[in-house]
Amino acid sequence: MSFIHHSSSMPPASDSFSYQPAYVAEQPPAPLPKVGQTRCYWALLTSELQFIYLDPVLASHLEEQASVLIGKSLISFVHPDEQASAKHDLGDVLQNRTLHGSVTRVRFSRLSRVRRQLGYTGPPPPFPSASKIALDSNYMAVDIVINYAASNLVLCFIHAIVDLDTDRDNDEENKTEWTNWCGTPWMGNGEVGMVWERLMAWVPTPETTIQPPGQAQQQQYPQVMRVFQILANHSTRPMLLSWPPDPMPPPPSAHQPTSRDFARLVENVQIGSDLPNASDAKTSCTRRYKATQMMPSWPGSEVESIYIPHGALPANIVYVKADPVAVYANFQTTQIPLPFRFDTASCL
Repeated sequence: MSFIHHSSSMPPASDSFSYQPAYVAEQPPAPLPKVGQTRCYWALLTSELQFIYLDPVLASHLEEQASVLIGKSLISFVHPDEQASAKHDLGDVLQNRTLHGSVTRVRFSRLSRVRRQLGYTGPPPPFPSASKIALDSNYMAVDIVINYAASNLVLCFIHAIVDLDTDRDNDEENKTEWTNWCGTPWMGNGEVGMVWERLMAWVPTPETTIQPPGQAQQQQYPQVMRVFQILANHSTRPMLLSWPPDPMPPPPSAHQPTSRDFARLVENVQIGSDLPNASDAKTSCTRRYKATQMMPSWPGSEVESIYIPHGALPANIVYVKADPVAVYANFQTTQIPLPFRFDTASCL
């Protein structure tokens, strides 16, 4: 797997949008876990549930099949008996554009079977404990955790249900390699560039526009109602990427905020299990932190942020309500529970 950003494949410049991810000084690469050392993968999907980007760990585990998975449907790897119900349940979440996300439990193809489905004919990598976490030679029980992250963009986590050490299952302090407290170990600028290229290739930018008051004959700006951001897990949580891209030229600051304005909203987010109204989430990929506040640069708009801490790579989903609302004096963070669905009793 390459971590090199090939700038030659970037889309050409445009007068309407900015096509540059926000690179920051990256941390030294962290070793990626091997097969059997991680319990959770994440990916970005289209609104039709097609894979468009795989996290660095999943891509490394799929090896040469990683590129083949791009464009394939998530549903095609669900057990045939559950594909219809999974498509219905996940489709319902996407149709309603659920901000907080939902959890759906299904039988999903094991990594070895995913590779075979994509054309691999060699032996699987060694994983002596595989039989303990699998239902059979082809399937395992997983939670599919999805968020409608932005227009035509879905954030998806695939988390294995069964733990290898039941004494440490759900133990946030004493973590093991195969653990509920999943997280992305590292993501370099090359990977950020790859995310950007995939988004540009697969996800259309918003077309709906608004006209700033008093500027009827000037540039129109996209009405961005939901923004997906990838942040670095440093003290100030610098932004690595924001989607959709900011319009170019920038809109008048008094009428529409930029991606950096949204990123600043979570710089001081407090996270932890001791917060008021803390949820009982048992994994980091199902834990959500919600905060609501006003956007000073866009009067009359309420901004709701969903913050998802995932190791070295937190995600931020911003929803803008462009209606007059009461002013929030403080940035208050609470955890929220996710709706949960069982698609089969065999996963229990």
